[in-house]
Amino acid sequence: MRGKYAVIGSLYLTQGLPFGLAMIAMPAILRQAGHPVESLGIFALVMLPWAFKLLWGPLVDNHGLARFGHRRSWIVPLQVATAAGFAALAHLPPGSTPIVGFAMALVLINLLCATQDIATDGYAVEQLAREQHAFGNSLQIGGFCLGMLLGGSGVLIVVEHLSWAAAMMGLGIVTGLLTLPVLLRPAGVATPPPGGENAAPKRASLRALLRRPGIWVLLAVAGLFKAGSAGGEALLHPYLVDAGYGLDVVGMISGTALIGLGTVFAFLGGAVTTRLGAERTLVTFVALSALGMGVLAILAAIGQTDLAQLLPALLLENISINIAYVAAFVLFMRWSSKEQAGTDFTAFQCVEAIGNIAAIGAATHLAGLLGYGAAFAFTALAGLAVALFLRTVLTKPAARRLDAIPEASATGE
Repeated sequence: MRGKYAVIGSLYLTQGLPFGLAMIAMPAILRQAGHPVESLGIFALVMLPWAFKLLWGPLVDNHGLARFGHRRSWIVPLQVATAAGFAALAHLPPGSTPIVGFAMALVLINLLCATQDIATDGYAVEQLAREQHAFGNSLQIGGFCLGMLLGGSGVLIVVEHLSWAAAMMGLGIVTGLLTLPVLLRPAGVATPPPGGENAAPKRASLRALLRRPGIWVLLAVAGLFKAGSAGGEALLHPYLVDAGYGLDVVGMISGTALIGLGTVFAFLGGAVTTRLGAERTLVTFVALSALGMGVLAILAAIGQTDLAQLLPALLLENISINIAYVAAFVLFMRWSSKEQAGTDFTAFQCVEAIGNIAAIGAATHLAGLLGYGAAFAFTALAGLAVALFLRTVLTKPAARRLDAIPEASATGE
């Protein structure tokens, strides 16, 4: 069992590396270099592979090398390509590379990790029993957060004290090391295609997912639960840079104080979700996240940039949304069929990413027009509205009915 959890944790940690680089490190580095804050919204493009990976999710579910392992035959090559991508970035110094070039390079690396995620999601859904969902998703969210910590805050600190090239080579080496649990556990990742090696399995398809009763309500939950938080978090690092803090300080704040503690609470989120139930946990902590963002909006509006004032609000928002993430992903896993596990889980994640892209674009644009206070207030109000929506729809019969469908027949066909 430990080997199974090691595979899951290490692969989700890898996925957080390029995402943290794009969403945490690059906006701060480029803002320090003088780029206007509204131009930094371009890094929301790295969410595109995460938003549209559902288009090739059935390909990953339906095809693979049985001898090497259906899931592993996708995961290992993608890990190697990701490490090579980080090594290539070492030769693109931020001072002389156009911002569009950085964005496109990071989109490509995130494309590799998003495809790895399809195979990893399928593995997790296939391997974890229902009673293991909470801890498994704690590993997923906690691992991803830890990856963001290394790829975002860690990179800021290394760039400030060593060099950009050292930071990128370091990410490549870490990615290679995180591939070892997959290679050392062949039996655990060498799962057969859905339906078994000798059976004629149903072909995974988006059509099967979309034919389920109540699915549009569930997709709305996926698309909205993180949107308010995503918009506010995209503004945080430019806001701190504009407040006069250096990259190393920004890295320490977002790393040790925010993502670090957020990671710890993501692991504890499994216990909270088990105790309160996934639905109640999701509603409660989305609301608390919005409350933290609201306090930040007030502080930004009055020009308060003292860390002693900012940190409590930032901690409340970050810890809350990480616990909410665990609850949401437990629900996604319950709503995924083992007959097309990668496709289903991927679809929920993709809709979430689309909602986040829209929220980040709106928040960064609003910050450029009206300032940080107005933008943070917008994200706080959006978060509260979403919490009310979740409270309403998660008690609806459609959501309960789909959650209760037996896994063997959950494709609706």
